[in-house]
Amino acid sequence: MLKLYEFSGTETDWVAASSEDEARDTMMSHYGIGPDDITGSYESISVVDPAEVEFFTDKVNVKTEETVMTTAAAMMEGKTKPFVLGSTYQ
Repeated sequence: MLKLYEFSGTETDWVAASSEDEARDTMMSHYGIGPDDITGSYESISVVDPAEVEFFTDKVNVKTEETVMTTAAAMMEGKTKPFVLGSTYQ
């Protein structure tokens, strides 16, 4: 079962993975970085509640003209392989 890992530092990244090691590997593969980059860039890595983490989508509510939000939980639903959900850098 996937958990949501939050990599916190100057920027924050969220990764869905089964373990912290898998989350680290997914980050390194996705961004083309090494273990030292993770150690040097992030102050903490923790498991967070995916229902509490929201992301902007590319959809707009026609009535309110506001960007539609989604949760990490919704993005993770039905997924079994690790993946990067987003970053405050993007």
